[in-house]
Amino acid sequence: MVAVAATLVAGIAVTASPARAATSAPAGAAPAPSQNDAHSAPAIPAQCQNAAAFVDVAWQGPSCQASGKLVVRLRNGHALTVAPPDTIAALASTGGASPSGPAPASTTGTCVNPATHTHVELYYAHFAGQADNIGGHVGDIQTMFAQVDSNYVDYDSRYYGGPDMHLYVECDGSGNPIVHDIGLSTTIGASDFSTIVSDMQNQGHTSSLAHYWVWTDGNPTSGYAGQSSVIGDDSPGAANAINSSDAYSVNYGYTAGNSGASIFAHENGHAMGAVQLSAPDSTGAWHCTDGRDVMCYNDGGPNGRAYTTADCGNAPNGTALFDCRRDDYFNPCPAPGTYLSNHWDVASVNNDWLNVSAGQSSTAFYYPPQSVIQGTSSLLSVLVSGGGCGGGTVKFTYSGGTLGTGSVASNGIASVSLASLPLGHYSVNASFSGSGLAGPSSTTTPATFDVIQAPFKSLAVMNVFGGGYPVQASLVGAQPENWPGWGIAAGMALTPDGKGGYMLDGWGGVHAFGDAPAVVDTSYWPGWNIARAIVLRSDGKSGYLLDAWGGLHPFGVAGDVPPPVTGITGYWPGWDIARGVVLRSDGVSGYVLDAWGGVHAFGGAPGLPISAYWFGWGIAHSLTLDPDGRGGYVLDGLGGLHPFGNAPSVSVSAYWANWDIARSVVSVPGNGAEGWVLDGFGGLHPYGGAPSVALSTSGYWPGSDVGRVVAAS
Repeated sequence: MVAVAATLVAGIAVTASPARAATSAPAGAAPAPSQNDAHSAPAIPAQCQNAAAFVDVAWQGPSCQASGKLVVRLRNGHALTVAPPDTIAALASTGGASPSGPAPASTTGTCVNPATHTHVELYYAHFAGQADNIGGHVGDIQTMFAQVDSNYVDYDSRYYGGPDMHLYVECDGSGNPIVHDIGLSTTIGASDFSTIVSDMQNQGHTSSLAHYWVWTDGNPTSGYAGQSSVIGDDSPGAANAINSSDAYSVNYGYTAGNSGASIFAHENGHAMGAVQLSAPDSTGAWHCTDGRDVMCYNDGGPNGRAYTTADCGNAPNGTALFDCRRDDYFNPCPAPGTYLSNHWDVASVNNDWLNVSAGQSSTAFYYPPQSVIQGTSSLLSVLVSGGGCGGGTVKFTYSGGTLGTGSVASNGIASVSLASLPLGHYSVNASFSGSGLAGPSSTTTPATFDVIQAPFKSLAVMNVFGGGYPVQASLVGAQPENWPGWGIAAGMALTPDGKGGYMLDGWGGVHAFGDAPAVVDTSYWPGWNIARAIVLRSDGKSGYLLDAWGGLHPFGVAGDVPPPVTGITGYWPGWDIARGVVLRSDGVSGYVLDAWGGVHAFGGAPGLPISAYWFGWGIAHSLTLDPDGRGGYVLDGLGGLHPFGNAPSVSVSAYWANWDIARSVVSVPGNGAEGWVLDGFGGLHPYGGAPSVALSTSGYWPGSDVGRVVAAS
């Protein structure tokens, strides 16, 4: 006998169920119209072909586990592959509460002829010996269908940038989903998933064109919310067996006001093929492990313990999302080469249970700049929501005519270059042409910005390997990586004329580039990665380097090395805590930043108040100083800028909550209230009204945290 693993069925004890006394079905049970005997049974593991392989599992029925699948045997001899029964506690933990205010049932779903088209069929089921109260529940069952269709299936497709997507459903003449009435042959105390589905099939409901949603008037189980059959076929095309197989999804009496929609969303997810056992985040038992997701929880499967709620939150409409990372079972726009591009995708146009159609799009500017530098390759972008996974074009216009057009990528972004615009003020509108899966739309608010001359001589980024990458308007040239593959570069400073500068390695070596003259180091620690930052004086040929303990060490051209620093207020021997240094205009005083956010004066500079401090958390990475030397900003790793001294608060254009990815900050020369933040991938983000700037593609490393310093002159 093949034993049924209790862990695979969500903790159900493998015990004999109470004896079931069959009773005759009550009179008046109305059959559904789709009663053709086209029942399509998916392949059952060979070990479960023999009735002796099944043992009775409470609230589920005769069950067999083999080849990683759970099979339930029906009283008519048929067998179904099923997902484990779902506890209400497990489904509640995914965050999938039913949304409030659903769309009326008549406005959702796509009505079809049940005799000729795949569709959902809705059923009210009452147990033997129980009064038939279908009239009191039809509206609620229709409401749950409406919520699943509108607030889960269609909403999530559009939220992911996809087209309109609705379930096919059997309707009455007014366009309302029909709710059929079925009388069950067993009492509530003697019923389980097996008996309920057996009654459905025995009364003729076996159409391969139907996914049967059954709502029971009462809960025959102890703590279970629902259960569904599932088809194991992960092939991507329209020939997938899911398109030609019936399915049974049971909700054990939970109403629209009590998580009923989230239960039907989950069980119908199984019916449409979620989550295949081959999926990257499969539990090994038809669920997933990553996040507060409609289909994810620890079901006791082989990989169930990997489940975490940390990956994703709820959708903006308050429901859990289908496939919150879009990598296991539901993505209307999968990228080529990803799992869902070559495996079964519930959100694919190949899913015959969904009507995928052109929807209404919306177009809005995507982080528009406040100003751009004349002649650089800055872009103006829009995001087309509901754009049907890309396609179509966006036309950008202004008072002078057409600025250009951009094709909509699969992520919904379309862009146009601003490089050809002369100096001046601009107001730009954009219109999306529409595509095969999205209607046209236009921006409602124009993007306004100024094209200005570069406010710097040079602006450049350094990576951890010692490569220097200037913005297009810079006078300084690109610098090849000094230490390819070795992340030893620690700092960079540019000369005042913008034509050269110095790079600092972690051992304390100072390396000239461009037209900068060679310098003499006063400190060097071969084999010890201890140097942290470099700062130049106004002469452009001398300065100081900062070690990790807070020590400041002069360097300069031969015969012009500056004096040692005095009056250091922050020094921590043996502790790697110093992170940045800035100089005041006198060239001998300034401030050192520690990793907790402390700003420490040296050389006679006055102490300045700070606005943020993170005791015990090394999240402060960089600082900048205003031209008057009386204030500046501290950058935290999430992208926040915190004023110190007399500096005002400033707005930022990028912030990464819970992601330590911001690396360096620099102000516009002569204007401390504007500047740029560098992220670890090499992106530059203006703050305080600074112009948008664009790096060459060689100075951007998406997915690799190697960007370290941004410098300007």
